[in-house]
Amino acid sequence: MSDADAEPYPDVQYALEVQHPFAAFIMQGQKTIETRSYELPIEMLDKPLFLLESKKGEACVSALGDEITAGSDQVKVLGTVVFSCCFEYLSIEQWEADRSKHLVEQSSPYDFNLLDGGEHRRSFGWVVGATTSSTALSVPKMHRSYRSLFQVVRS
Repeated sequence: MSDADAEPYPDVQYALEVQHPFAAFIMQGQKTIETRSYELPIEMLDKPLFLLESKKGEACVSALGDEITAGSDQVKVLGTVVFSCCFEYLSIEQWEADRSKHLVEQSSPYDFNLLDGGEHRRSFGWVVGATTSSTALSVPKMHRSYRSLFQVVRS
């Protein structure tokens, strides 16, 4: 295999799905905290993940199936993202203080305080440590590992 045929980012094992336009906001440095209702798995901390941009769709529902074929046109690989830490939001004040970093709109389905009885759903902040943008990456074969996380399948 020549250098021209070498697979870019051969060490990337996982990918994260983020809907349009928020994936681009991460790559542009506008969104520096990705929020999720689950913790970033420890084995993915400080490791490059492919950043997948899926089409804007229904809130809280993945736009992708559990299997993604190589070269799929249902998603774009914008580059890689490395998350430097993960923390839980424990108060509305903490959440509000970071609103300009996570860019979650007030009253969106992803906002902090949505449950009846004054309870909040668990919310975690994944801090963006670094990104690497690439326009030449093709979509690899992947399968869903957990929620919006996909494992890259290499032959």
